[in-house]
Amino acid sequence: MLPKDVTIYEWQHYPQGDVIDRVNHTQYYYHAHPSHDPDRMIEHGHFHIFFRGAALDKNVIPRVRSKKNLADPKKDNLCHLVSIAMNEYGFPTALFTLNHWVVQGFEYPVEETIRAMENFIIMNTSHDLTSRWITAMVHLFQPQITELLHHREKVIAYFQSETPEQNVWEAKSLEVTSLLELKS
Repeated sequence: MLPKDVTIYEWQHYPQGDVIDRVNHTQYYYHAHPSHDPDRMIEHGHFHIFFRGAALDKNVIPRVRSKKNLADPKKDNLCHLVSIAMNEYGFPTALFTLNHWVVQGFEYPVEETIRAMENFIIMNTSHDLTSRWITAMVHLFQPQITELLHHREKVIAYFQSETPEQNVWEAKSLEVTSLLELKS
C-alpha cells in the first residue's frame, strides 16, 4: 500500500525522468490518469515498460516510427512492451498493451518484440526493488505478454481492415489493444 502522505498527481511520471537502464536498453515509469476506455479496469495507476531499439538486432526495421523521431532521428527509439495496472494496495491487477499513438516511439515486428522481451532486464540502483520486480514480472508473465502481443496484432489488423481510410497507429478510438486481468 502507498503511504497515506504520498500524493500521486495525474499524468506525472514517477520517478520524474523515468527509470532508465542504458546498458540493457530498458525503461519504465509509473503514472496515473483517468480512463474513459471501457475495456480498461479501474486502477490506481500503471507502469509503462519499454525497451529501446538497441536491444534488438541492428538489422531489425521498425514498422512505425513516431513523429518525434521522424523530426529528430536522435530521439530515443523506445518501444512499448506492456503496461502493468496496479491497485491502491500495490498489487498488479492487469497486463495490457497499447496502440502506438499512446506512447509514441517505435513499433517493431511482433516476433522481434517478443525476442527483446526474452532478454528483458532493468537494473537501477536508485530504484533497485522496483526494477527487480518489473524484471521479474516481465519474465514471470512472458507467456501471457506474448499472447497479449499476438492479440494486439489481430486487433490492429482487424481495425485496419474495418477502417482502411484511417491510420490505425494514430486512431484515437483504439487505445488499449489487449488486456489480461490478473486474479488475486
